[in-house]
Amino acid sequence: MRNLPSSRINIPVFIHQQTIEASINKYLPEVLYEDNEASDDGLLLIAKKTGDLEIQISNDVIHSKLPFNVWVKKDTLLSDIELEASLVIDLKTNYSFPRFDQLQTSTELEHYEWVEAPKAKVAGMNLSVKSITDFIIKKSRDKLTDQIDHLLNEQFQIRTLIAQAWAYAEQPFPLYPPLDIWLIIQPQQAGLLPFEVLDGYIRSQLMLDTTIQVIAGAKPVVSDFVAEPKLVELKTNDDKISLCIQGVIPISTLEKAAKLQLIGHSFSFAGYDVSVTNINLGGDDQKIMVQLDLEGSYSGWARLTGKPKFDAIKQVLSFEDLEYELDGNNPLISGLGWLFRRTFERKLKEALSIKLDQPMQTLRKTAQQQLDDLSFHPSIKLQGNIQRISILSASYKAQEIHLEMEAKGKLRIVDQRSKLA
Repeated sequence: MRNLPSSRINIPVFIHQQTIEASINKYLPEVLYEDNEASDDGLLLIAKKTGDLEIQISNDVIHSKLPFNVWVKKDTLLSDIELEASLVIDLKTNYSFPRFDQLQTSTELEHYEWVEAPKAKVAGMNLSVKSITDFIIKKSRDKLTDQIDHLLNEQFQIRTLIAQAWAYAEQPFPLYPPLDIWLIIQPQQAGLLPFEVLDGYIRSQLMLDTTIQVIAGAKPVVSDFVAEPKLVELKTNDDKISLCIQGVIPISTLEKAAKLQLIGHSFSFAGYDVSVTNINLGGDDQKIMVQLDLEGSYSGWARLTGKPKFDAIKQVLSFEDLEYELDGNNPLISGLGWLFRRTFERKLKEALSIKLDQPMQTLRKTAQQQLDDLSFHPSIKLQGNIQRISILSASYKAQEIHLEMEAKGKLRIVDQRSKLA
């Protein structure tokens, strides 16, 4: 089998600003600032958020609003004074991508406003709230802006996400359990399109260059795979996938498939009825031997030897130069006429024409179901449509069927809370 070029998987990535909002709010602490030591300035204060951070993303700036509550207790010469007030602060985050896989942010406080301005009076005198408020804002500003920058950068751990997808892809995938067929993906290189903002989405595109194999038998052992992805910058986008898949199917797996298709199969001709009760496969480096156990009008075995031949258009595996023999110990053999033998041979050839279009459809549906259930990150969903899986060519050597297959479809990554259809 010739060496196939690497398959390329293009996966558009859409991250909605609501997803970023939800993630930041999940980790932004309720208490923004707290000073519970009154010994130095006689002031106790707590600043707590009273609602979620709301963000609005444009091409180079993220504007955000955060409501919070301030509780203050001040020790004066006359008495302790407590006041409570609510504010909304406006933040501005300038961001850029100095590298296509790296986010850089700088958050600052634009201004704040009172939802309801507090006032406190002591013995007929107004207590200055502005100085206390300015102090609180100054104390909490740096901590809050640092937290916003940190949480925003956490949303763009691109290499971490790619490494997670990479590690997931390297695990053997049970493609068709009834025949112990596994899908092996060996990523070689990853690419990323620079990020851009459009209609409330931050979007990009992930590309994986891989080699893909289908292996039948025991679960393969993961070894000699590329441990760390090499990440390159993409210049153009594309949501289509076209996979070149190498497959190696040993005779033992082919025997399982033949048994599923042929055992119980009956055929009738010239007043005779014959059913297949069992099937065994063997062979050498050039030809496959098929032995059928039969019952009915003829009970015994039929042994056929031939070279496998694949029809890519009809998706049918058959045998050419077919030789066959019947159970010589069966007393019916001597009574069978030449016409019976010729008709019987034709029927056996038809029975051994294994149609692969239906297994390919089953394989496509199974892979689609696995894809529909796939989520390799809590806030990210892989969506896709596998349109077709087909066999391009098949050859036989060393008691193995070597296949070259092709899969076509589309993939994209979307955050689970987005409204993108």
